[in-house]
Amino acid sequence: AGQRFVGPFSEVLEEPRDSVKLILSSGRPDGILPTIRSRCQTFRIPGTDISEASNFESHPDIDEAWSELYRWIEKGAPYSEWAKLRLPADKDAFFKEREEAQKTLKVVFTTSWNKMRPLWERQDLQPSRDALSWFYDFELLMSALKSYGQASLQWSSFKYRAKNG
Repeated sequence: AGQRFVGPFSEVLEEPRDSVKLILSSGRPDGILPTIRSRCQTFRIPGTDISEASNFESHPDIDEAWSELYRWIEKGAPYSEWAKLRLPADKDAFFKEREEAQKTLKVVFTTSWNKMRPLWERQDLQPSRDALSWFYDFELLMSALKSYGQASLQWSSFKYRAKNG
C-alpha cells in the first residue's frame, strides 16, 4: 500500500502512448495492485500454463495437418477468414478417438498460442482482443470436451462462436 512505481514502467502505465500495447500475464491476478488492474482489460484463459507453452515441442504430423490454421494465425487471425478454414476437426473421423482428439487439440492450442504471441506487438487493440477471445473460446472447447457433450457438436459450437465473434 502506498507504493509508487518509478522509472519507464510507471510512465507507460500512467500515460501510455496510443501505439503502446501491453499484455500483462499473471498466474496470480489478485496479487496485482488495484491501481494497475484498474488500467487493464482482463482476459482469462483458464488452465493455460504460459511457461508450459513456451517450452513446447513441435509435432510435425499435427503441424502439417493444421498448417491452414497456423497460416491464418500468422496473418493475425483475421475473423473475416475464419469461416473459410478447412480444419481436420471438421471431418467426422477426427473425434472418433476422443482422448486422442483432446491431445491433438492441446498441441494445436499451444502451437497456436506460441505463433500468436509475437504478432500481438504489431496488431491494433481490436484484433488483439479478437485473438484473445478466440483463444478463450478454444480453451472453453477443450474443457467442454473433457467434461460433457458430443465432441463434434462442441467443435461446431466453437467454430460458430469464433465466426460470429
